[in-house]
Amino acid sequence: PYTYQWASSPATGGAITDDKVQNTTATPSLAGSSFTYIVAAVDGRGCTSSAATDVVTVNIPPVATITYPADLCAAGIAVVNQTGTTGGTYSGTAGLSIDAATGTIDLQKSTAGAHSITYTFSDGQCTGTATASINIHGLPLIAAITGGPVVCEGQKITLNNVTAAGAWSCDNTTIATVDASGTVSGISAGTAIVTYTVTDNYGCTNTADINITVNALPKATITYGRAVYCYTGTADIVLTGTTGGTF
Repeated sequence: PYTYQWASSPATGGAITDDKVQNTTATPSLAGSSFTYIVAAVDGRGCTSSAATDVVTVNIPPVATITYPADLCAAGIAVVNQTGTTGGTYSGTAGLSIDAATGTIDLQKSTAGAHSITYTFSDGQCTGTATASINIHGLPLIAAITGGPVVCEGQKITLNNVTAAGAWSCDNTTIATVDASGTVSGISAGTAIVTYTVTDNYGCTNTADINITVNALPKATITYGRAVYCYTGTADIVLTGTTGGTF
């Protein structure tokens, strides 16, 4: 029978799992260093033979980091902030819509909740991974707008939304304005979009819209032939503009 003795050169950093077996495992740990492993075999007569491995080089591992905002809303996209080794691939937990090449997340197509992202990269010698965690929050629920949607110039209508704590706005205040209570004032003829926006504690927003039509006021003028008449006969009127009214 033979007995075995393994050793590394240099000894520091060249860890050997079991140095007294025929086949063992080495776990060199000093990045950028090289090691030679030597084994001596001794038979029952005390005769010794030794052999050495090829030089084992410990490569410096590649390094990279990835970060995203921790809390995200389920709208738009999220872009990764990546440092270190480039050219890796991205993957995520089930339900996360992520571009494997760029790390960009489609938040609208992803499921709400906690997700983990892994970036796997290599320098051609060694492979590394970097991870990040995010939480996607669903958009706040919002009811439809009721009331309206037609108002005349110079007049008002009231819009309502049963979802609390929202804010009213109008995209064209030359056509119509809306105040904090949802009262719409017609300014000039045309169409405008009134929006009710709800924001939750994470800053996620959702909106409901309504198209408002502002109609021009009907116009008409009346004149008589003269300012003073005698108390006999009739006086003819001259009317221009909108007809069908009452006198």
